[in-house]
Amino acid sequence: MDFSYLLLQGTGYKIIIDMSNRIDIDQHKKILGTLYVVFSMLNIVLVIVAVLVASAIIPFHIHGFEELLAVTFVKYAIISLVIILTTPALIVGIGLLYKREWALTLALVLGIVGLFGFPFWTFIGVYSIVLFILAQNEKKPSKSITEPSME
Repeated sequence: MDFSYLLLQGTGYKIIIDMSNRIDIDQHKKILGTLYVVFSMLNIVLVIVAVLVASAIIPFHIHGFEELLAVTFVKYAIISLVIILTTPALIVGIGLLYKREWALTLALVLGIVGLFGFPFWTFIGVYSIVLFILAQNEKKPSKSITEPSME
């Protein structure tokens, strides 16, 4: 018989907390993976749209070849930087969805880095850190708590 409760004893009082509603870590990994994939793709799409809009507007306001060359260089540098920074998040998201062992550890690293990306990446970063801690606590062997005998 599985006893899924926690017995706390204080000053003569017994408090029983039901622990049968455990957190489903796999479900949270799927949610976190989905968040990483969606926000990574959203970042890439938004930057590409912004660059396309800028490419359509900027040539009308720049009259020199050197200025146009500098703007084009900055444009491609921004695209490259965003793709380089969001590719690991996309890989982590796919890894979490496919239940890979390494994905949660990499999600922790990206979660810490993502704390600076206010507001969306901050939420994903906090969620990654909390989920990593919960997953590590679930892996530890639990000690059974039994009621002491009154002899």
